Amino acid sequence: MHPTTARKKSLRIIDIANADKINKLVVKDIKPGQKLCPKCSSHLGSIDDSCIEEDEEYKPEVEDKLHNLAATFSSLGCTPVKTKFAQRDRAVHAKRKVKEAQTAITDEVARSLNVDSNELQTCQKCTDLEAIIEVIKEKCSTSNMEATLKLITLAPPSWTIEKTANEF
Repeated sequence: MHPTTARKKSLRIIDIANADKINKLVVKDIKPGQKLCPKCSSHLGSIDDSCIEEDEEYKPEVEDKLHNLAATFSSLGCTPVKTKFAQRDRAVHAKRKVKEAQTAITDEVARSLNVDSNELQTCQKCTDLEAIIEVIKEKCSTSNMEATLKLITLAPPSWTIEKTANEF
């Protein structure tokens, strides 16, 4: 809609469906019955419907979950979760936030129960075992079958054959 009037014959009246579509695409509040010049009308017609489809995919429950998560992190004294990350960085950010929350919860439980927080931390042996398993997985992925079988024998004896097969 232009502040100046265009030729009255060339103006196009907006119906309800188009008004809804236009309001989703632009910030201006356009009402049914208002008129558009041909240039604006063709411009809006050429805009992809992908913008509308993205809006239809929007789910408010995701925003509610993020709001609840932010409130939880705030109550723990942690920084809120950011959502504007590239797809490749999301897993790294999620792991960092989980570790931050785990540390905050551990500290809070230790403070509440008058226990040293170092006693509640995960054991070093567990961390070492996880690191060894990751190194073995990397070696298995690049080794031939004979070397892979030798490496798999390094799996913990408490693991079943099924767990070992799933892990490697």
